[in-house]
Amino acid sequence: MQKCQEINFYRKGQITLTGDILQDGTLQRVWDSTIASAGIAKKREQVIIFNSKHRWRKRGIGITASKYGLGGNWFKEIARVSVFAFDGS
Repeated sequence: MQKCQEINFYRKGQITLTGDILQDGTLQRVWDSTIASAGIAKKREQVIIFNSKHRWRKRGIGITASKYGLGGNWFKEIARVSVFAFDGS
C-alpha cells in the first residue's frame, strides 16, 4: 500500500486540481524522513511478529499523506493535520 501512495505523490512541475503548477517537490523527501524518524519499518516487523503469535488478536500499522485545500481561489494553501494517541489509535 505504501508504494501505491508514493507512486501517486505530486511531483515538481505537475499541475494540481486547482490549476497550480508545483514549483518544488519536497513531499517524497518529507515522507522518507517521516518514515525513518517514526521507525515504521521496525514497528511493521513488530506487528508481523505479534500477529504470527496471536491467532485471534491482531495489530496493524499505517501511514498516509493527506492534504486539505483551504479557502477560495484567492487563498490556495495546503494544511497538514496529524492526530497521535498514546495507545496508537
